[in-house]
Amino acid sequence: MNAAAMWSLMSLKRLPVGSNQKGRLRGRGLRILGMAIYLTAMAGIVYGCAPAVDRFVGWLLPVSPWPPVALNNLPLYEETFQSYDFEWVHRTNSLGLRGNEIPPKQADVFRILAIGDSYVYGWGVNQEDTWCERLERLFRDAGRRVEVINGGMLGNGPVEYAMRAEYLIPALRPDLTLVCILQGSDIVETPVDMSRLPNLGVLAKNWKFRTPRPIPTTVNRMTRETKRMYSIQFAESEFRQMTDDQRRRFDRLDDVVKQHYFKGSFNAGMIAGALKWPGWYVELTQRDPHSTQHRTQTLAAMLLRIRRIADRYAGRVFTVIMPEGPFVNRAAIANWGRLGFDMSPLLYGNEETERIIRSSSEKAGIGVFDLAPAFRENGDKPELFFVLDTHMAPPGHVLVAQTLHMFLSADAAVRALPRGTPNVR
Repeated sequence: MNAAAMWSLMSLKRLPVGSNQKGRLRGRGLRILGMAIYLTAMAGIVYGCAPAVDRFVGWLLPVSPWPPVALNNLPLYEETFQSYDFEWVHRTNSLGLRGNEIPPKQADVFRILAIGDSYVYGWGVNQEDTWCERLERLFRDAGRRVEVINGGMLGNGPVEYAMRAEYLIPALRPDLTLVCILQGSDIVETPVDMSRLPNLGVLAKNWKFRTPRPIPTTVNRMTRETKRMYSIQFAESEFRQMTDDQRRRFDRLDDVVKQHYFKGSFNAGMIAGALKWPGWYVELTQRDPHSTQHRTQTLAAMLLRIRRIADRYAGRVFTVIMPEGPFVNRAAIANWGRLGFDMSPLLYGNEETERIIRSSSEKAGIGVFDLAPAFRENGDKPELFFVLDTHMAPPGHVLVAQTLHMFLSADAAVRALPRGTPNVR
C-alpha cells in the first residue's frame, strides 16, 4: 500500500472517531439543556402553584398539628415596675394570661376573648384599670353575664395573634374573639415577605413554640428594686451597642429622658427602638402601594386563620382598631418626639392604616369596631396617653371600655343574654 493510500485510510479511520466525540458532546449538552429547561419549568410550576397550596393548607389546617403553646407570657409571674409615668404590678395566671385563674366555660355566660399586644395586656396600668376589666364591669353593672378574658401579650404582632389563637380559642371556647390591631405598630410589624405563603409561614413559626412551658408550682415575683436593676443593666447594654448615629440621636434627647433612662425608671427597649427605627411611624404617612398591598394580604390571611378557628368552635370574630397616640392625640406627637421618634403633624388624623385594617378584615369576612374616631373626638386630652411612654394611661382604658361597651351592647347576641347575677371570676 503506497503512502497516499495509507494516508487516505488513516483519514477515514480518524473521521468517525472525531465525529462520535462531537456527537457525544453535543448530546450531553442537549441533555443538560433539556434538564435545565425541565427544572426551570418545574420550578415555575411549583412557584405558580404555591399560593394555591398555601390557601389549601390554610383551609385544611386552621389549627396546626403543633400549636404554639409556648408563645405566651410567663405563667404564674408577678412583676412590679416604677416608671417616670406610673408604678404598676402585673400578674399572670397558670395559662400565662393576665388576670385571675379562668373558670370553666358556663353556658349562660357570654365569654369574650381579647387578643392583642401590650395595649390589650395593659402596659403601665394595674389589672383593675385595664380596659378588659373595665369592660367586664360595665356589663356586670348592667346585669349582663359577660366575662372578658385578657389575651394580650407584650411585644406581639398580627402573625403572633393568629398563632396564639390556635390554642387560646380551643382552650377557652369564647363566644366572641376580639382581634385588637394596633393602628400604627401592628401595620409596620405585619411582614411583607409573608404575603405570598402566609399559612405555611405560620406553620413554620409554630414549630419553634410547640413545646409547652413548664408551669411553676409557686408564683415567681420580681420586686421593684430587682426590676430597676435589670432595667439599668439593659439600658447600659443598649447604650454600649449604639452606633455613632444612634448615639448622636440619644445625645439630642432631653435631659429628663436621658436621666430616667440610666436610672432604670424607663422602658429602655422603647428608647432603643426609637433610636434604631426613628421613622417607624412617619413612614406610614408615605403611601407605598407595594407594601400596602402585601401587608393587607398578610393581615387578611392572619385574620382568616383566626376566623376559621373560631368557626370550628362556634364562635365569632371582630377586628378592633386600637388607637395609637400620634394618630389620635395631639399631645402624643410632641411627647413621642421626646422619646426619639420622628414625628409629623400629618400623623394626626391619618386614616391610611385604618383603611388597611378595614380592607384586610373585609377580605377575611370579619366585622370591624374602629375605636380611633372616639379618641380623635378627644384628641386634645393629653391624659389619655402617658407622657413619656407609648401606651394608654388609665383614662385611655376607660374610653376604650366605654366605646366597646357601646358597640357590643348593640350586638344581637349580647342583647339576647338573660339578665341576672353576673359571673364573678
